[in-house]
Amino acid sequence: MIPCLDVDKGRQDGVEEGNVFTVIRSGDPYGREARDIHLDPNLPREDVGSLLVVDAQATSSAALVVKSLRELYVGDKVVMKA
Repeated sequence: MIPCLDVDKGRQDGVEEGNVFTVIRSGDPYGREARDIHLDPNLPREDVGSLLVVDAQATSSAALVVKSLRELYVGDKVVMKA
């Protein structure tokens, strides 16, 4: 099975096939559930994965997981590489 994710950004947001997104997290996961997504602006961010957009629709995109250092969850923050 090829890992693929849906991203809530699409052509209306400037996303095109071939764009790369980075999955980021920040904060200390110690003592929390793994799926408890937390972004703490006071702590350094960590890149935990890379996604390649394979299909871009008006408001969403499908992306192939090309790299993952940890499990990726619904709610993870993604940013498009410039």
